[in-house]
Amino acid sequence: MDVPEEVEKHIKITEEELSSAYLLLENGKLRDSISRAYYSMFHAAKALLLLKGIDPRKHSGVIRMFGLHFVNSGFIERVYAKYLTHSRSDQRLTMMSITNQVMRKLKTLLKVLSASWRELKVFWRRLKMDKKAQALNEFLKL
Repeated sequence: MDVPEEVEKHIKITEEELSSAYLLLENGKLRDSISRAYYSMFHAAKALLLLKGIDPRKHSGVIRMFGLHFVNSGFIERVYAKYLTHSRSDQRLTMMSITNQVMRKLKTLLKVLSASWRELKVFWRRLKMDKKAQALNEFLKL
């Protein structure tokens, strides 16, 4: 079983958004960096949900369903769901102002995102290997 095209699209966007978040942060574009970090997490969560046949239409639905299907089941650590939720709030707040607190949170968020992205990439690779059907079956049982 191949990874569906829609899932591949979200995986690619996740990687692009995370890369952009770092570049923007390095160049002092804090508001844009926070936005890209949020969208990186959003698209990663959306890809995981699509693998289970769940396709929420709103951001709030993606966040809620991600928590229900991946965090509550223990597949994803609770801290990642908190970062997803908080980054959405931070994205909205930064439209008004950037504070030192938001800056510290962004740097922490990008570190966590990098770690979680590495974990997700390992999972994506497992899906593409010879045992991909078995990995997908294990995953879908969650």
